[in-house]
Amino acid sequence: MSTADWKVHFVGTGSLISHPFRALPATLVNAGDFHYLFDCGDGTVTRLRTIDKIGVDVVVVTAIGTSELSGILNLAEVHRRSQRSRLPIAGPTGLKEALE
Repeated sequence: MSTADWKVHFVGTGSLISHPFRALPATLVNAGDFHYLFDCGDGTVTRLRTIDKIGVDVVVVTAIGTSELSGILNLAEVHRRSQRSRLPIAGPTGLKEALE
């Protein structure tokens, strides 16, 4: 696969204060048929639906904070219902404890 097969979508670039037309941090990288989501702030699921990219293969969390995590429960539930599987999530040390 060449880098020509990769596409980057800036799903959310907003700040901590929510806005109806912006979502908190989330970047979707389509590498061929595999979809990486970097961070999952509030509003990510809604924004993914608007670009018709709701299928995510793995979420990579870059930092443990509300900006990066506030939409993850929503996305995990959508993934569980549509894919009938758990959503793989990777991130820094302490992420598991932060999500519990």
